[in-house]
Amino acid sequence: MLILTTIGFDEKFIVRSLLRNKVGRGDKMVVFLFEGYEENDKVMNALKSVKNILENVIFDEDFVVEKLPKSDEIDVFLRIRKAILSNLTGDRQILAILSGGMRPLLITILMALFKTDDAKIIIESEYENFEGHVVYDMSPFKAERNEKWINIIECLMEGDSLRGISRRTGLSLASISRELQRMMKYNLVRPQRSLSRITGYEVTDSGKIYLRLYKDSGVKE
Repeated sequence: MLILTTIGFDEKFIVRSLLRNKVGRGDKMVVFLFEGYEENDKVMNALKSVKNILENVIFDEDFVVEKLPKSDEIDVFLRIRKAILSNLTGDRQILAILSGGMRPLLITILMALFKTDDAKIIIESEYENFEGHVVYDMSPFKAERNEKWINIIECLMEGDSLRGISRRTGLSLASISRELQRMMKYNLVRPQRSLSRITGYEVTDSGKIYLRLYKDSGVKE
């Protein structure tokens, strides 16, 4: 897993997220900071605390501080995107802890993540009073609106088999299979297996969010 974050004056947000997600060997961490951060004692102390916590958890070479210029926002975007792509781990999972640091930097990281393909991206952000946090899987938000996908998700949630989906939607089994493969890239569905054989598909939590996003407004009266 690749962990992305920024650091403000308080590292508690980051520490809480690291503990929740059980970071370990093989994981990497990239901390994005604007040039000149070394002059801020609070930021330096927070950075040192995070590094000390991870000292015996991840390898030294897997803890990267990426210094960014404040001048050209497109240059900052491209540098962040390059850092993400060059540090992706084999599982292509990304945890972005976006709770502290400068708002322009948080926004630019979020934009770079939207342009990162073929990766499972989770965003976490803590409430400032430490009363909780929000977690977003970016997959359903990055997926395009697709009527076939909406219909397939609805059918699966109602217990239909692939043949049942074919009867209800008019799609061929081959077409449904192709769409399911595309949907899996966005973590909208996952296969059900018996031993090594796929016996069907089920809708993930991300798939349910996708349905709420595109079937209706997602707002309950």
